[in-house]
Amino acid sequence: MNFWLLMVLSLTAGLLQTTVAGHIAIAGVHPDFVFILALNCGLIGGPMAGLWGGLAGGFLVDIINGRLLGLNALTIALVAYLAGLAERKVYKDSIPMLAAFTFMGTVAQQSFFMGLLWVFNVPVAVGPAFLHIILPLAVYNAVLSPFVYGQLQKRNTSAQLRARQDSSFGQ
Repeated sequence: MNFWLLMVLSLTAGLLQTTVAGHIAIAGVHPDFVFILALNCGLIGGPMAGLWGGLAGGFLVDIINGRLLGLNALTIALVAYLAGLAERKVYKDSIPMLAAFTFMGTVAQQSFFMGLLWVFNVPVAVGPAFLHIILPLAVYNAVLSPFVYGQLQKRNTSAQLRARQDSSFGQ
């Protein structure tokens, strides 16, 4: 996956996350565009694509939110990197499998996030947060993720084809 395209997509997802996402909330929960993008980048482009996508988008969200700089970047990048490690082992062309992977990834990322909040002495009601924020967010992300995956896969495939054509053109 092209690094600069990944940066543009991650920054765009971060801007959408901080501007539009609140307006499409369902039951008070809005989708995590940065996480969805980073996870799918990891699944398509491998661990480094997930890592860089999570860092770029996560830092933008952290800067705009203005609290605990780096917390979103760290947790999103970590889970997207791990997703990238599983890239060859996960059957991504199955929508239910991709949705389940996104659901589990969201729960993991949000659990890491809450754990770090606890480390920084930020009070969190774990039970209610899990039931009313993390689980609904995981469902929301799982529903949206196959659409993002499909678009990223199309762009990645066409970019690979163009690269092959460009490299074979001079031969």
